[in-house]
Amino acid sequence: MLRSERQAGGGTGVAYRVTANRFLHHMVRYLVGTMVDVARERRPLADIDALLAKTPGCITSEPAPAQGLCLSRVYYRAQARQAEDRDETLS
Repeated sequence: MLRSERQAGGGTGVAYRVTANRFLHHMVRYLVGTMVDVARERRPLADIDALLAKTPGCITSEPAPAQGLCLSRVYYRAQARQAEDRDETLS
């Protein structure tokens, strides 16, 4: 994963954007599911850092359902470098 950012969405939604240099099979769904559990106070915020640091014994929450999550853009090598040079945000 190269970049991960949360942005306020319109109304009650939230946008979580990820930029990566490889396929992240279910990873984003697990991250979103865990963030939702933190927001609902089902687990502590410190678990996010522990999971990203691969702390032994710390497991993710259930993955978020695929509904509401979408792939908005795919960059290939040359395009990814150009987008990074422009500091382009996915939209």
